[in-house]
Amino acid sequence: MRIVHAISALAFIALAACGQAAAPTDAEAQPAQGGAEISAADRTAMLRAMRVTPDARGQVTNACEEKVTPQFVNVELGGAVGTAVLAIIPGGPNSLTCYGDGPGDMHLFRRTGAAFNEIHALSGVYLIVLSTSHGGVHDVANGGAGMSQPLYWWNGTTYVAHGTISDSAMGDFQMYPQ
Repeated sequence: MRIVHAISALAFIALAACGQAAAPTDAEAQPAQGGAEISAADRTAMLRAMRVTPDARGQVTNACEEKVTPQFVNVELGGAVGTAVLAIIPGGPNSLTCYGDGPGDMHLFRRTGAAFNEIHALSGVYLIVLSTSHGGVHDVANGGAGMSQPLYWWNGTTYVAHGTISDSAMGDFQMYPQ
């Protein structure tokens, strides 16, 4: 009987460890992949631009109606944009139901002065930053299943659709989230 209790306790501890970590407090800065930390004020500004309101723990509701912790990743786009920030509203336990294999809802932001402007949005697919560029800024694709992906070029203000690109033509690229 002791072995059953021990196994039950270990299973409980393992399941508890799999839960999401609490979101950083407003006083903390969140380390970001690929560059400088993203301040609490910047995270709040991006969430506000997405019309998303975090709860007291910093969690938001995703498209699957699940409470999740938003993630923020620096993305180097080059040229006039420089480093953008990818705000990710991830899937939770039921993410396969509404996002498939993708990482969730993602919004790519460019800093303009004290504000952030959304320059690309995608859902259920990965952001692919290509080595090619237009207007001095890297081209992007929405990566997912298939033999070709939607392609976007920089127009000086935002990314605009520009056909598709085959997987074999992508060359060197960076995929987000990693």
